[in-house]
Amino acid sequence: MFTRIGYYILERKAMAEKIPDNAKVLSIVEFLRKASKRDIEGRIFVYGLDEVARIWHDTPNFSRYLRDKLRYLASIIFTKGCIITFIVEGKIIGEAKPMIKQHDIEIDLISIFGADRLEKLRDSCFYSPPNIP
Repeated sequence: MFTRIGYYILERKAMAEKIPDNAKVLSIVEFLRKASKRDIEGRIFVYGLDEVARIWHDTPNFSRYLRDKLRYLASIIFTKGCIITFIVEGKIIGEAKPMIKQHDIEIDLISIFGADRLEKLRDSCFYSPPNIP
């Protein structure tokens, strides 16, 4: 699957491989809870990012919140070698300004991971290094 430490954003329907047995599977809520305690390590698959953004009703505010939480994790991701994959139900659209589009919302990935940080790996997958500006 993925080998570089950092963040991956992947459409669920594009998952070509099974989640490895040694990986943790968490909801976005549980991931943020563990992140606030700095209790993350290894490979983590996170579900529900786009669903929580939809419930939040204010996607720019949600993006700022998530960005602040992820910034806090950079040193842990580097020291523990974490690979975090956000599995989204929506469709990832755009290249220069990628977004997750699900039903009636659009989540701007640049507002979470920063400009010039996202690397397109394939049509339904982006990568971001852990150090978010």
